[in-house]
Amino acid sequence: GDIGVLTVNPAGLAEYRKSEIEFSFSFNNGSTLSTLAGGNSTDTKHVNEPNLENLGIVFNNNPIASSFVTSNFAIGLQQYTNFRQEFGYSGNTLGSITERFQEISNGLGEESLDPFEGQLAIETGAIFDPEGDLDYQTDFLPSDVIRKFQEVQRSGKVNELVLAWAGKMQNGLNIGVGLGIPFYSFEEDKTYGESDDNDEIPVFNNLTWNERLSTSGTGFNLKLGAGYSVAKVIRLGIAYQSPTWIKLDDNFNYNLDYSFSDPDFPDTPESGSPDGRFEYKLKTPMKLTGSIGALINTELIKGFLNLDAQYINYANNSFNFNSDQATPADIAVQDEINEQINSNLKSVVNINVGGELA
Repeated sequence: GDIGVLTVNPAGLAEYRKSEIEFSFSFNNGSTLSTLAGGNSTDTKHVNEPNLENLGIVFNNNPIASSFVTSNFAIGLQQYTNFRQEFGYSGNTLGSITERFQEISNGLGEESLDPFEGQLAIETGAIFDPEGDLDYQTDFLPSDVIRKFQEVQRSGKVNELVLAWAGKMQNGLNIGVGLGIPFYSFEEDKTYGESDDNDEIPVFNNLTWNERLSTSGTGFNLKLGAGYSVAKVIRLGIAYQSPTWIKLDDNFNYNLDYSFSDPDFPDTPESGSPDGRFEYKLKTPMKLTGSIGALINTELIKGFLNLDAQYINYANNSFNFNSDQATPADIAVQDEINEQINSNLKSVVNINVGGELA
């Protein structure tokens, strides 16, 4: 028995002959190399983090006077993904982020500006409208080379709690059923800056733009599986996992600090956006898995060899923005994203091979 079958075929739990608690952990070491296009430097960030990948308990039961040889129940917590990452960059290149604020604000009155970007830019003086014609200006020329940098920190995980039952019948057939409850968490902090250290750009001193995003969510799926041993040497298995229905919640806010030197206008303190929130749903594809395993039993070598083939059609991912907060623009984005998913993604077969020799 192996608690890892919870994510592949719950029928494998029927092989347990006694109750057990199992866990496994890892120590992840990664690095990210970042280069700013057109810049003159690279940056490498390292992340080291221990992880509890798997924790579970199996309760074994051997029924008396039943068609089942075993009747086992399991609770497992498994980690699929870890989003931990840090990276950054710096360098001197053309352009300023204020040009973005200018582009999305042109033609709009101050009361109509985006509260998450344009409103912050006008409040801090990053953009301004001296003529009052809704054609906003910045302190930069298209030919200005600006020193810029950014630091990004990401964290979060995808864990799944699985409740499963499996039994081995007298005829050697294993059957299993499970309920998966995945938990999603993701956080991202981004600090972007521009500076004029050599005083080459009149008026402008420096700019700092902070973005924070936090996403959380839960979902559920159903897992079904069966397995059968042929002559106790060959083991066959098939499993189905339903689509996973997920509800996600994004919380985000932005902050802009813009410093300039102009005797006719005071340097305005930083400005922060309201707290933004967006709820939406995601449906991920079903999974179909076929397995074959063989025992190796000779005088010199004992062991086994297993092969799993899993079919997934990634084009069946789909977003649903039809919440109480959704606007016609949100629905248009939803349809565009789902069309891109359907056009660009395809079905695949993932092959996993493993074994053990002693």
